[in-house]
Amino acid sequence: MKRKNLSSAEIQDILKRYPDDKTESIARDFNVSISHIYKTAQRYGVVKSEKFKNSPASGRIQPRQRLSPDTQFKKGYSGATKGMRIEAIIKNKEKLQNWRDKCLWKKGNKPYNTAKDGEIRFRPSSGYWHIRIAENNWEFLHRHLWTKHHGPIPEGYNILFKDGNKNNCIIENLECISNAELGERNRHTQYPYDLQKTIEEKNKLNKLLKKMNHEQ
Repeated sequence: MKRKNLSSAEIQDILKRYPDDKTESIARDFNVSISHIYKTAQRYGVVKSEKFKNSPASGRIQPRQRLSPDTQFKKGYSGATKGMRIEAIIKNKEKLQNWRDKCLWKKGNKPYNTAKDGEIRFRPSSGYWHIRIAENNWEFLHRHLWTKHHGPIPEGYNILFKDGNKNNCIIENLECISNAELGERNRHTQYPYDLQKTIEEKNKLNKLLKKMNHEQ
């Protein structure tokens, strides 16, 4: 029967051996479970040494180590069933039908996580939120919202987030600007966001004053 309690002296011996000895050996010597040794070491913050981790005794696969070269597939090996039809592999008709019933996708079957029309998901690959319009038809959520409230986006124009936060995807936070205006903004991206907005407002004011002077 495994012991449950250890004396202070035994605990000190375990902590001394733990960094460089196999946990199984320590557990056997003190007649306790392996988990008991792990918990004791964890309680006192003792871990395995790097020397032990990199040794064969740790049981870890070492760099460039091949565990069973005799049983590994050799280069150029072709599987025994390569190119064969399933009927030639499973010759028993009952087993073949059972395989078809349990393993093949049924016509019209869709994965459990298939989205529905109108569902919104974030795509890390693009960094934007998308909305499903129809099967195999997804749109950027911010462009979809703008079109829904203001109509089609003119060619050469872009939908941006006023506060620069792509997660704040609401119509009040969206604006439509031309490629020229976007290029002008990108010239000041090295500045803090508040300063960028100040420069932008200044440029708008200058354009308005220039237009008013031209009309006079």
